[in-house]
Amino acid sequence: MTVRLTTTRPSQLEMAIALQQATLDVIAASSGLRSFTSSMHPRAGCPVSTCRLFPSGVIQVRVVRDYVRAAFAGHAACGDAVLVASELAANSIVHCPNGQDDGMFMVHLAELDSDHVAVVVTDQGGSGVPCERHAGPDAESGRGLTVVRLLTSSLEFFDTGRSTSALAVIPSPGNQA
Repeated sequence: MTVRLTTTRPSQLEMAIALQQATLDVIAASSGLRSFTSSMHPRAGCPVSTCRLFPSGVIQVRVVRDYVRAAFAGHAACGDAVLVASELAANSIVHCPNGQDDGMFMVHLAELDSDHVAVVVTDQGGSGVPCERHAGPDAESGRGLTVVRLLTSSLEFFDTGRSTSALAVIPSPGNQA
């Protein structure tokens, strides 16, 4: 007699597909990216972009920084984009329900024009949309979203119940408002 066990837990492939779809939905719905539709990268009329799936784990924050630094090498907004992506990835790892064990998150990067880049971080959802905290002078955490807001021209969060995405548009240092 063969007993087949079934589980409601999605496979890693199913999770990856869901994260990719959620990220693409965020990009399509974002008001922060609409202002760039007329100034897209000259190649094929769309931004140069790349995405990568990361397993949850604290060490992945460094891997995300390296990934962003390589993808935006030579772009004026690279340094700020590295910091923004690092903070958003750390939030995903800490606050995602699967953050410690078998969770995953996706980082999607796009060069919008010569002065702006976009970073989208999508995870498997948590307890709603992140909010800024006011950290005391001796606090070890609570400043990340404040730093991200200061470095971005647009920061939007999307919560579908199954995934949470953060979309940040980062201007080059000379173009910050």
